[in-house]
Amino acid sequence: MAVDPGAIPLPADTRIRALEATDLADIARLDQDAFGADRTATLCELLEHSSGMVLERDGRIAGFALCRRFGRGHVVGPVVARDCADAIALTTPHVATHAGSFLRVDTAQSEGGYTEFLSRCGMPEFDQVTTLSLPPRMQADSGVHTFALASHTLG
Repeated sequence: MAVDPGAIPLPADTRIRALEATDLADIARLDQDAFGADRTATLCELLEHSSGMVLERDGRIAGFALCRRFGRGHVVGPVVARDCADAIALTTPHVATHAGSFLRVDTAQSEGGYTEFLSRCGMPEFDQVTTLSLPPRMQADSGVHTFALASHTLG
C-alpha cells in the first residue's frame, strides 16, 4: 500500500528533514535516553549503511529514523521519538520511498497508534520481537522511546 507523506500531518512546531553526518551527537543522545545504553559505535556503523530522517522541534532534533538495505528489501530502525505521532511522521518518508517493495519494521510494541499505522501501510504484525540486554536496563522515563528496533546484524 502506498502512503502519501502529505497525508500524515506533522505534529505542531515540527519539521522533518534528511539526517546529516553532523547530527550524530544529537541522535546518539536521544538513542541513549530511549534505549538506556550508549550505542554511539552502533549508530556510527548504521549510518554507514543507512538513510535517515530527523524530526526537529523548535530547532532541536527531537527524534530520528534510519532505514537500510536488509535481506530481501529494507528495514526501518531504530526509530526514536517522543510519541507515536512523531514516530509515524519519521517513518512515513521511508514507507513512501519503498512503496511496492519489501520493507520491514521491528517493533516491540504489540498495540497502539504506531502498530496501527504499520498495519495500514501493509505491514501487519508477523511476529513479536524482544529486546535483550545484560544487565537489564533500568532507566527513568526520559520522554523519548524506541518505536522500532535497530534490528539484527550489520554484516
